Amino acid sequence: KLIISSYPQTTFSEAMFSGVPAMLLFKENLWEIDSIYSELIANLKKSKIIHTSPQSAANHLVDVYDDLKEWWISSEVVQSRKLFEDFCNTISENPSKSWVDFLKES
Repeated sequence: KLIISSYPQTTFSEAMFSGVPAMLLFKENLWEIDSIYSELIANLKKSKIIHTSPQSAANHLVDVYDDLKEWWISSEVVQSRKLFEDFCNTISENPSKSWVDFLKES
């Protein structure tokens, strides 16, 4: 029904890509994040996809748990998910060719 991740890289990206409602419990003091992601992180916090404390995450879950789908497809969350996808998920139409090209360049 819901994916909760505490790892802000591959695991969270895969959760976001899955289409299942997802949240990130993000301990900011544990992760060094490039400043190019500041706007994205602020946006994901605003839409309550990212939480920086367990209490914030728990409070949000109490608010939306009965209808997670309504929260997940709300316009604010959809916009945040799209921004995340634009920043973080590079999807190739031909992934095999992309890997071959990458390995040839190495």
